[in-house]
Amino acid sequence: MLNYINAELYRNFNRKYFWMYTSIFVALAILANIAFLILGVDSRTEALSAMLDFGIIVPTFIIAGFVDFVTAEENKTDTVRNVLTFGLSRTKMVVGKIITTVIFAFIAQIIILSIFFVLYFSLYGVNTNVVNVIVLGFQKMLLATPLWIACICMLTLLSFLIKNNNIAITLYLVIIIFDKVAVEIVSTFFWSKFDVVQNILITNKLKDIVQEGLKQNNILYAITMGIIYIILFTGLSIIYMNKKEIK
Repeated sequence: MLNYINAELYRNFNRKYFWMYTSIFVALAILANIAFLILGVDSRTEALSAMLDFGIIVPTFIIAGFVDFVTAEENKTDTVRNVLTFGLSRTKMVVGKIITTVIFAFIAQIIILSIFFVLYFSLYGVNTNVVNVIVLGFQKMLLATPLWIACICMLTLLSFLIKNNNIAITLYLVIIIFDKVAVEIVSTFFWSKFDVVQNILITNKLKDIVQEGLKQNNILYAITMGIIYIILFTGLSIIYMNKKEIK
């Protein structure tokens, strides 16, 4: 499986897709720094804090591009069978796809954040308040990581289930954007007890991380929920791919 992951990393690193996609967010990071020029020191620190909090939510959308070029695109073009002909099991292929996507997502995150903070420090310097904001922001990101990986696993499953990568990604985005609204509609008009589902929505838990920070119960719940979803979506992907007829 390690050879497969290495091959996937090499294949996608040598394509323009990854670099162009990452460059979009690098450009946004640069623009954010330029926008900070109009703010005073205190307002700039508050804006940095708000942006880091926003950075807890936005990866749920950004990961769509990474799943697209690692898994969805290959499934669409029916080239998955080429991998299986070399003797790699379907289970290892699924796990390898998820690991590869996670690696690409975090490489992109490192690139984007590195460029943002190097530019920020160069333009505005560093003080105690800024350091505290950044440390808290990174702690929240670390806590959100299992939930981000769960989103990757969810979209990977949808990409296996739906051959059209555009439809798979659109469905994923609809789920992420409207999951809370859907639960509220069902609980309001059909079954009031369904509202309990709000407690297990990934987006709601990410918002809790933003708003409540590093409370002990928040830490345990976010990590536990993330791991459960990772196992669930990965398991369903493995079951589906092992039963799927690939010609």
